[in-house]
Amino acid sequence: MEDLQPGARILFTVGPVAIADSVAYTWLIMGLFWLVSWAVCGRLILMPGPVQVVFEGIVGACENAVKDLLPRDY
Repeated sequence: MEDLQPGARILFTVGPVAIADSVAYTWLIMGLFWLVSWAVCGRLILMPGPVQVVFEGIVGACENAVKDLLPRDY
């Protein structure tokens, strides 16, 4: 088993900026989310099919979860 050490592993550097593995993985996940969103939003219609209904349900559930966590002032 690998020893745990403090500090992030550096994957690469861009000039003087070091990019850690956690940042690169976050960018990868964000890119995948963007790609899925772009693919789904390009096909939205007024009479939704089953795939659009599923994605709209997921978005609605996320919105409700955030609303439940925020104070009522927002």
